[in-house]
Amino acid sequence: MTNGEATVILVAMMANMLAIVLAIALYASRYKRVPPGHAMIIYGRRTRSGGETFRVLTGGGRFIVPIIESYEFLSLEPFDIDEVIDGVVEDVRDPAGARLLRVQLLATTCLSDDPEGVRMAARNFLHHTRDELRRIVARTLEGHARGLLGAGGLAGDRQLSELVQEAAEADLGKVGIRVVTASVIRLGPSDGAAGLLATIEAIQRKLSALEARLGRVEQRLPQPENRKGARSRTGQPTRR
Repeated sequence: MTNGEATVILVAMMANMLAIVLAIALYASRYKRVPPGHAMIIYGRRTRSGGETFRVLTGGGRFIVPIIESYEFLSLEPFDIDEVIDGVVEDVRDPAGARLLRVQLLATTCLSDDPEGVRMAARNFLHHTRDELRRIVARTLEGHARGLLGAGGLAGDRQLSELVQEAAEADLGKVGIRVVTASVIRLGPSDGAAGLLATIEAIQRKLSALEARLGRVEQRLPQPENRKGARSRTGQPTRR
């Protein structure tokens, strides 16, 4: 073997080794593991008609194909809600007994961790921040708390909390959010109770006046037998 042949073989071996090292480095850089308390959403591949446009991994790892695929981690760890809502009407059906309250919302929620729940969460909240998720959950809890308090007839905060959690779970479960715990605490009268109650009473008076006005208009409307063109028993048109 001449020196030239040996050099060529050595260069070829070094090139092969370099190619192997680069391939291993590329594979290592694109192999992603799922951290604890997270799900990895892999998207970018085309799928058959009607199929999902992404894949979900809740454990292990996977090689992400360069250029074709992208990935994002979705946190499944719990997050807390702690808000005070002012001006919540209690028992709107009874104007004399209606009260305006300050209410505290406390909850622990998280994205669903079962396979179907994670897919729903990925479809709805893949690029949402934790603060955006908190606002979505808080507004849902607030809506149910306002509705239940406005309807009245609740004995205490425990019953109210159970009903709010049950209603919120039904709504948020459809989009992949699980309500672990929820509490609604009535803190006392609203800071602006007097002014808001006056507004409510004014609206109720206007509604009552409107109903009375509509009743008078209905009474003035002609009855079917008195319509224009109707004939009397003698066969002659009636006069007005």
